[in-house]
Amino acid sequence: MALRIAYDSSVLQPSATPYSQPPRASSLENYSGYFDVPGLITFLMISLNNPPGKIQIGDGPILELYFDVKLTAPSGTTSLIFADDPGTPVQDNQLSDTTGTKLILPQLVNGTFTVQ
Repeated sequence: MALRIAYDSSVLQPSATPYSQPPRASSLENYSGYFDVPGLITFLMISLNNPPGKIQIGDGPILELYFDVKLTAPSGTTSLIFADDPGTPVQDNQLSDTTGTKLILPQLVNGTFTVQ
């Protein structure tokens, strides 16, 4: 699974420990995020084991991201957006079946964050 998430870097910054791996995704041994570009997170969750690990069926998170609100953040609402890179033809927000042969483009819901 790959995710690309955009956020307003004038409001939020990734915490010192920016993510955790919930139990539902515990069998995905390659689980890492890239936070080098302010305002953008790229996250990859894959298994190279044989048989491959997989996200467990059911409800609940597969990724938890943690942010700090900047002291200079203005009041108001900002967005967290699942955003594909417009400069590449590849979908950034995708997952595959357990065989890794079928690409699935999920319907993702963007979120908002309010600073008061």
